[in-house]
Amino acid sequence: MVVYKISEIAKKVNISVHTLHYYDKVGLFPFLERDKVGNRIFKDEDLTYLHIINFLKKSGMALKKIKEYIELSLQGDSTLKKRETLILEHKKEVELKISELKDILDAMDYKLWYYKVAVEAGTSKIFDNLKKNEIPKKMQKTIEKLNNVDCIKEFLKIEMSKDKEKK
Repeated sequence: MVVYKISEIAKKVNISVHTLHYYDKVGLFPFLERDKVGNRIFKDEDLTYLHIINFLKKSGMALKKIKEYIELSLQGDSTLKKRETLILEHKKEVELKISELKDILDAMDYKLWYYKVAVEAGTSKIFDNLKKNEIPKKMQKTIEKLNNVDCIKEFLKIEMSKDKEKK
């Protein structure tokens, strides 16, 4: 049986020793054994759990939920449905975050278009008399889509009044 010291396993999975100690402290390694002097011993089969922990952490899952998942996993097939539910709920959270990030990217694309037009004109006053039909369709869709998102509304703000939106 191959065993690894914590420093060796840290290099192998690209996680700092400090982080691995913390993960152990919060209970993410209930499977972990120790040698006679109390040093953590990692076995090859522990690598699978380390990769799962790393993957779930990178996906944004809270350590508390990761701990729950690991504990369920160690209980075997009797917890398959609970693990499926836990992953499904987290997947929905990740999808929501991706959607929010896409909205932010759309807002940034709009602002980049705005600045490009203003820089080419040498002034932001170019937007004072800009009509809706003079705005590219993609930017119009972005404005319509994101204008009700509070955190993005100010970022999107265009210097034209509702009266100037007429064709």
